[in-house]
Amino acid sequence: MPDTSIAERMEDYFRRQIALFEQMAEAQGALPEDTGSPAWEEAQRRQEAFARELSVLEEEFRILKREWDATPELDSEARQRMRELAAQAGDMAGRAVRASAQDAEHASQMMRDVQEQRKALEQGKRLLGKLRAGERNDTGYLDEKA
Repeated sequence: MPDTSIAERMEDYFRRQIALFEQMAEAQGALPEDTGSPAWEEAQRRQEAFARELSVLEEEFRILKREWDATPELDSEARQRMRELAAQAGDMAGRAVRASAQDAEHASQMMRDVQEQRKALEQGKRLLGKLRAGERNDTGYLDEKA
């Protein structure tokens, strides 16, 4: 197989990987507040699609890398171009990871808010339980005239 073929395929691979990381970074940071909304479900589907695409790209890279390593007569220009594209992909991956961390923090905050709401509801439920109306001789009897 000609040298340019593996170099061209590696370049194509890196460009697709960079584009995916860019899409991932742009999609992050936009978690809807309502976890029951269609937008939340869409965000989940999008993340699942990203995970599948990353998995496919990882497998493709393993195959291309083996071929790249087995091709000794690659010119220095092609090697330099791949180093630059790999660095660019690394930068974009970092951007996607930072955006994902922001989403994780947002989700954690949402979870803390829900826990606080649940705690307030439980306290309200206990209070209502203590104030329940019942028979006059019950220990929790609430006198309507009182």
